[in-house]
Amino acid sequence: MNAVMRAAPSAAPWRQRVLRFPLVRRAIALLYIALRFAAVAIPFNMFVVDRSLKKAGALLLAAIILIAYSAYVRVVEKREVTELSTQHAPRELAAGLFIGSLLLSLTIGVLAVLGMYRVTGIDAACIMLVGGVMLAAAHMLTRRLWLCIGIHFARNFTQGGIFSAAVSGMKTTGFFQAQMTGPAWLTGRAFGAEASLAVWLQCTVAGILLRMAAARRNQIVQPFWSAGLLQGQAA
Repeated sequence: MNAVMRAAPSAAPWRQRVLRFPLVRRAIALLYIALRFAAVAIPFNMFVVDRSLKKAGALLLAAIILIAYSAYVRVVEKREVTELSTQHAPRELAAGLFIGSLLLSLTIGVLAVLGMYRVTGIDAACIMLVGGVMLAAAHMLTRRLWLCIGIHFARNFTQGGIFSAAVSGMKTTGFFQAQMTGPAWLTGRAFGAEASLAVWLQCTVAGILLRMAAARRNQIVQPFWSAGLLQGQAA
């Protein structure tokens, strides 16, 4: 009976099954959200120059993304936006903040031990591929976005707001005044530590561990082409 129940999705037409494929859905979602984002972001960036207003605008754009995504899920996927459920948000967000800060701190620590990162004072004040693997696995584990958001935010904040390393090619001023030396493949140089081999390896391992945890929780959704195999087994 379980085999029959698992084979049920294959009863849908082939075209619908293709449209349900994650990569296809992602492309549709990107267009659905990007158009609304661009409609506000382009004129805003063209005409607003005040830094305070730009910060407020960033919050506005974040809200637009969330609203557009929620609309996409309800209109296109025709389901509730469970990934933004607030039921476990505080715990998962806190866990993401801790994991993100810890991972980046470990990277900087390794670079410091190797003599490639040196603190010079204290103020008062590739990624898509590897980070995507880790964050996708984090979403698989919980089926919500809070852990992903926490990890991503904490990594960027720890990198720039604490260690003053460049974040995605942008210079930052954090708690430490520091210098980064050494080969670009290991330090990331001007782009930031996130482009270094150390971070690639770290994020890959973290992604594998998160995916293994998701598999243990039975959170892995089978691709659409496997439904036909299940149907054959059921028959």
